[in-house]
Amino acid sequence: MSKSKKLIDFIEQGTKYTGTNIGPMEPMKIEDQRQRLPRLDANTKRKANAYLSDVCKKYYPKIPVQEIFGTLRRNFGIVPLQEDGTAWEGFLTGEEGRMTLDIGPRSQFPEWPGSGEPGISTYPVYTNSNLVFSWYRMPETGNYEINAYLS
Repeated sequence: MSKSKKLIDFIEQGTKYTGTNIGPMEPMKIEDQRQRLPRLDANTKRKANAYLSDVCKKYYPKIPVQEIFGTLRRNFGIVPLQEDGTAWEGFLTGEEGRMTLDIGPRSQFPEWPGSGEPGISTYPVYTNSNLVFSWYRMPETGNYEINAYLS
């Protein structure tokens, strides 16, 4: 049987194409699926948390979210994500608040097209870490205290 005939059979019958023979598809085990998902390595997480710890030791007249997220992206390859897998964009307001964001790798995987809109790319999500970010505006000075870390 020719390879093109095997490929046609694969498409028509939903079987697994192995290159030499056709066999029934085997369900993917959960362990195999987890191995394919990206994980933030411990060394990068430790270094990024050390950076975030230093940032949190100061008070700011505005919430420096863009500066922090930009540094995470440039220096650590970590991209904070919105719910749809695109890079987080926005601003934070209010006297106090807290958010938990998914994060993904910038450099391990290429960006791939998102929802079909031109110029929009999505990122894979790390399975073992999130970015936790909170802020509080000090009533006496009006400056913001922030707390950020990777869980």
